[in-house]
Amino acid sequence: KKLNKSIPPERFDDLASQAKALLQLARKFDGHVPIQYVQSGTGRLYAQRLNLQTCKRELRHAAMEGYWDYDIAACHFAIMAQMAEKLGKRFPVLERYVNNKTQIRKQLSQDLNLKQGKIKKVLTAIAYGARSSKNPAHAIPAEIGEESAKELYVHPVYAELKGEISKAVSFILEEHKPNQRGLVNAHGRLLI
Repeated sequence: KKLNKSIPPERFDDLASQAKALLQLARKFDGHVPIQYVQSGTGRLYAQRLNLQTCKRELRHAAMEGYWDYDIAACHFAIMAQMAEKLGKRFPVLERYVNNKTQIRKQLSQDLNLKQGKIKKVLTAIAYGARSSKNPAHAIPAEIGEESAKELYVHPVYAELKGEISKAVSFILEEHKPNQRGLVNAHGRLLI
């Protein structure tokens, strides 16, 4: 009833339809909504079909009322820097990006004449291992175009960040102590 007053009728009908579909899924799967993930060209995993990640924000907030929603700023870079530091080495370029992401994205956006959202996507892509490729089908040129990708690759801010990510990943993989099952994270979950 609280949502009724703040949501236009046409939007409410869409939310009600999604809510009904989610409830049907949950009933069919013993109270659970199955999630299937697909990997994007940047390497990031996204949920497919209807689920709480893909549904409308208002519905997700209503379904998760009382739970916390965490959004870690520059999450992939922060985790990478923290893992390296825990293993005994700091990567100041990563730390600088985590602490100044908005200014850095803005600078790259202005220098390359690209929207900040595009800059965020390509920087996240390099955290997932995207290469500085000229191939138009690869993640970065596909996102911003071949000419913009060429300009990005020679930009000193990008080059420095990309280089440090490569060094940090190599360091983490070399220093992380694998167990008999393979590489395990701090919570005991098997990574590779």
